[in-house]
Amino acid sequence: TYTLTFDTAGGSKIAPIKQKYATVITPPKNPTRTGFIFAGWDKTIPKYVQAKNMTFKAKWVARTYTLTFDTAGGTEIAPIKQKYATVITPPKNPTRTGFIFAGWDKTIPKYVQAKNMTFKAKWVARTYTLTFDTAGGTEIAPIKQKYATVITPPKNPTRTGFIFAGWDKTIPKYVQAKNMTFKAKWTPRTYTLTFDTAGGTEIAPIKQKYATVITPPKNPTRKGYTFVGWDKTIPQYVQAKNMTFTAIWKKK
Repeated sequence: TYTLTFDTAGGSKIAPIKQKYATVITPPKNPTRTGFIFAGWDKTIPKYVQAKNMTFKAKWVARTYTLTFDTAGGTEIAPIKQKYATVITPPKNPTRTGFIFAGWDKTIPKYVQAKNMTFKAKWVARTYTLTFDTAGGTEIAPIKQKYATVITPPKNPTRTGFIFAGWDKTIPKYVQAKNMTFKAKWTPRTYTLTFDTAGGTEIAPIKQKYATVITPPKNPTRKGYTFVGWDKTIPQYVQAKNMTFTAIWKKK
């Protein structure tokens, strides 16, 4: 009787075969090993028992597995195909406009596992600031919001003597991947200076834009009277209101 021993080199165990010399050998079922493909024995199992004990050692070829990276909208990362149990070099982190990479949904192992694996990127939206330069109007607080969220435009600013004419650029519907500043545009209002000559020669009203220089009209005349002046001082610049000036007369 001779013994055939099987060293599976880490694979599933195979019991030794003990048989009489020259009897027919029925080869054992192939062993299995996690992460490997059985590649045969280091020597051929003979058809009949030889006149000696024999040991057969299993040969193995590591399986190749694939690591797939779902970047969920970020820059693409090519799959990694490697042999089982080899060291994994993690890929460079992906990038995505408006987001901060927050890691993968599962930890990338140090060594290739005995299975294909998919890793999905996690993202955190960046916060951006919308600043409003009202150019002399009422202040508007900055808006700080996450990327791609809906923007609610602020209430229009106001400014004495001016009509708000919008912003220098359109406020987008959603937060862009950048800080933005919007500057107010203004149109000066037109005001009217009316002159009541109280019986004197007529003076046409003056209609001018706010804050422009006023050129006082020529003094009115009135028969039998001397023009003393107006009931209020004509300002140097147009005020943010309509104004009426009444003539004061002194009888000659």
